[in-house]
Parts: sequence; C-alpha cells; structure tokens
Amino acid sequence: MEMTHVITGGDPRPDLVWVGNGGWVACDALAERSDPHRVVAYLECKDQIVYVLWVHGRAGVDEYPSLGDALAAIAEGMRVRRETSLAAATPVAVPTA
Repeated sequence: MEMTHVITGGDPRPDLVWVGNGGWVACDALAERSDPHRVVAYLECKDQIVYVLWVHGRAGVDEYPSLGDALAAIAEGMRVRRETSLAAATPVAVPTA
C-alpha cells in the first residue's frame, strides 16, 4: 500500500501520513527518513475521538477531542524530545587539575 503525505507542517508540527480507514502516522519532519525515531505516533479518528498511540517519547494511548488537539500534543512531545536530545549532546567542560 502506498502512503501519501496529506499534511506537511515542518517544524514544529509533525508530518501526517494517511494509512487508511481513519488512520494516520505522525512523523517528525526534521528527522531523516532512515531515522527509526522519525515515527512519533499512530493516530486513529473514530467516533468523534482522536486516539493517539505513542511510538516514541511516551507510552500508552491518549484520547483527544480533535485532530488539532492531538497534533498540538504530538508537536509538544517532539519539542521536548528535541530539547532533551540537544541537552544530552551538548559537551560539558571538565576542569583540568
């Protein structure tokens, strides 16, 4: 099955890829296509609720009243993950004796 980009938000919003039957995959637009952390969550719209199954950064399934609310939560999760990654990658000066 071929996946089609429907919404391309760029930073800080996720890219959404429609996978059929109300299902979407949220991807970090700034991550390389080969990066396994590119996929952030799976979304499913059903019965006026958006279910978000987190793939990276959080665990479990959250429910949102709208796609906009779900995308805002995903964008926030991506922002926190980027900040954490940058902080971990920042070299710390070690004083010499």
